[in-house]
Amino acid sequence: MSKQTVAQQKPTTSPLSQGGILQRKCATCGQHQVAGGECEGCKKKAGIIQRRTASQGEISEVPPIVHEVLNSPGQLLDNATRGFMEPRFGRDFSQVRVHTGGKAAESARAVNALAYTVGRNVVFGTGQYAPKTTGGKHLIAHELAHTIQQSQQKASSPSKLRVDSAFAPTESNAEGAASAVMSGIKLPKFAASATVLSRQTEAGSPIDLRIDPSTLFANPPVPGSYSITRVQTVDDNVKLVHLSNGERYRVTRRRREQRRERGSVEPFTRFSPGIDRERVWLELEWCSGATEGEVRVGANVPEQVIQIAIATIFSGEDIDEALRNTSITPFAEAEMRVRGWRISVAPETTIDSSGNVTDIQGRVGVETDTRIGTIGVEGRLGSQAVGDDPLGGIQGGISLIFTPGRPPERRSRCDRRRVTLVENIRYECQQERDIPAQQVTRTREVERQQERTRFLYFDYATSRINNSLSASSLGELSVDLSEGFRVSSIRGFTSPEGPREAGVRFQGNEQLSRERAEAGVSQVQQLCAREGIGNCFAASADISGQGELYTLETLTGEEVERPQQAEFAATEFTTQQQEEMHRTPGLTRRLERARTPDERADIVYPLLRRAAITLTRTQRVTESFTEEIPARIERRDILGGCPPDIIQSAFPQARISP
Repeated sequence: MSKQTVAQQKPTTSPLSQGGILQRKCATCGQHQVAGGECEGCKKKAGIIQRRTASQGEISEVPPIVHEVLNSPGQLLDNATRGFMEPRFGRDFSQVRVHTGGKAAESARAVNALAYTVGRNVVFGTGQYAPKTTGGKHLIAHELAHTIQQSQQKASSPSKLRVDSAFAPTESNAEGAASAVMSGIKLPKFAASATVLSRQTEAGSPIDLRIDPSTLFANPPVPGSYSITRVQTVDDNVKLVHLSNGERYRVTRRRREQRRERGSVEPFTRFSPGIDRERVWLELEWCSGATEGEVRVGANVPEQVIQIAIATIFSGEDIDEALRNTSITPFAEAEMRVRGWRISVAPETTIDSSGNVTDIQGRVGVETDTRIGTIGVEGRLGSQAVGDDPLGGIQGGISLIFTPGRPPERRSRCDRRRVTLVENIRYECQQERDIPAQQVTRTREVERQQERTRFLYFDYATSRINNSLSASSLGELSVDLSEGFRVSSIRGFTSPEGPREAGVRFQGNEQLSRERAEAGVSQVQQLCAREGIGNCFAASADISGQGELYTLETLTGEEVERPQQAEFAATEFTTQQQEEMHRTPGLTRRLERARTPDERADIVYPLLRRAAITLTRTQRVTESFTEEIPARIERRDILGGCPPDIIQSAFPQARISP
């Protein structure tokens, strides 16, 4: 296959050979064979089959039914599909052959494909050719991209067809092209491919570039279903077009300069802007390395542009960067020399901010140098209709100009540089929609720290655990540890009985509280070992003795003995928040029935001889929350581009290519 595009191909052989499946006579047996179906003695090069596969399974050989389908004539793309695809690809698909039906579907299954392409032949599986659906158009665009890839490289002759990998670079390239076509964005550069069979996988290419256009793009308004009610100006390059159906479109005019430069030897310097159907350009010519020469401009070129251009040329700086943010009004000037006379022609064109030509005028002048000075004749042209020859006739009279003593113009030869800045104008269109503020209930994963406290109780004046009182807590503690809780602190306490400091027969409550904390550590370690847990303590666990609870002291700091101490401890027990879990209904009734402070102390003190074990656990939990979403403007690009009437209502002089 030649390097011509699909649009340039002319049928010269059978449909099969044009599709990249070559027919030739076997040198050994004399039989006509299809590439991929040659007799065993034939030597040939390998071609590739490109396909979109139904699964990721690879096919090593091409089944005979593939050649059978490719040898069939197929059908042309329907006009609606061509009308959609050709302007977006910029290609002519008149030579593409589409194969559908039972045989085509069977061949697609044989190569594990939803659709596959060989040369200009595109074969679809069952129900895959659906040009009226978005997904169907996407698949067709993908396969048409393969036809372009294969048109850019000469076919091997003779060649043996083989199946391309679903992970080949041409697959992601074709998928990128299909996504660009469906979204109306710029096409990627097409990868060249040999005559191949390309198949497309159901899951897409290794990099799946497919998108759901409905989530990113808005459908254009239906022609005839609306009228334009008003145009709102945001700035010179952005307009809002309001339709009668309530829709609003944001039309943006984008300007982009391109720089072209070339050099030659010329005897002058010149400045000339201009305009054509789509673009405005500014062309500068000057003598590099020389200070002679002038920049000749028309009166309708802004002074700012002139000053920037002159200053930039002679400073040697970047001319296109300097002029990037300036506006250009076209002007053209030409000068000819005929037998010593200089003839200058200068049509002047006035253009409004939208690019509309509003008026054309001109000037003709003839002058020559004599030994006594310069003699010239100049005529002014009147306003001409747009499209007429601006130099069609001199109006307003002729002036004779004589400049005595004016020396002849001296021209210097120098290296000339020419830089052309071409301003490309394009229009972008987005549908705008006002989204009101709203509250949305959402869920999120958060880390929550849970904390629990368990108590171990001890016998009087010892660090021996009272198993009767502690039985329930030991069970709960064991469950906590197995559920991931870890000990963050163990604090030992005593009742206010006995002295704080050590005596002859008693270690003192300060020391006893520390021993009870250590006893709590030992108990936790035993539970961890029994549950098979390696470490049950947090890294910074605090193990400490806290001394007595609810001690009554005199103003001088001395401890008060019974019965006042017992009464005070019982009262504190019934009011302190930390004792709430101990104040069960049964215990409360017992305290109410107790008649003396000592009786109440006998109920309360066993619960003060304790170690408080605090456990913590961090868990990820799902919580609901309300998100406040502020009012906003949603903008979506228009699928297939903006209707021309909307663009032209925003910029009346916009020239829209058909």
